[in-house]
Amino acid sequence: MQCIVGSTRFYGLDAETASIRIGFMFLARSLWGTGANAEIKGALLALGFKYFDTVFFDIGPENSRSIAAVTKLGALFSHNVSDNKAVYVLAKSTWNQQIKC
Repeated sequence: MQCIVGSTRFYGLDAETASIRIGFMFLARSLWGTGANAEIKGALLALGFKYFDTVFFDIGPENSRSIAAVTKLGALFSHNVSDNKAVYVLAKSTWNQQIKC
């Protein structure tokens, strides 16, 4: 039996600034609090940082769960685009400092 656990995507590739965006992540409620979110984002970041120096996360400003998740990864608030979208940024150097081998 296969189950869909959620979805997410890369988008907004900017070769000039070596950046990419991750957003629109949806995770099955049954997986909330299990570490699945961190594992999925970790895999996305590992792949993204092979090719880019900066990853932006677009999040609803009231979405406290997503904000907490990306700040645990080291992302910092950058700016609000609108009433519905806040941007958090994570630099490759910050991510590399957090990797524990």
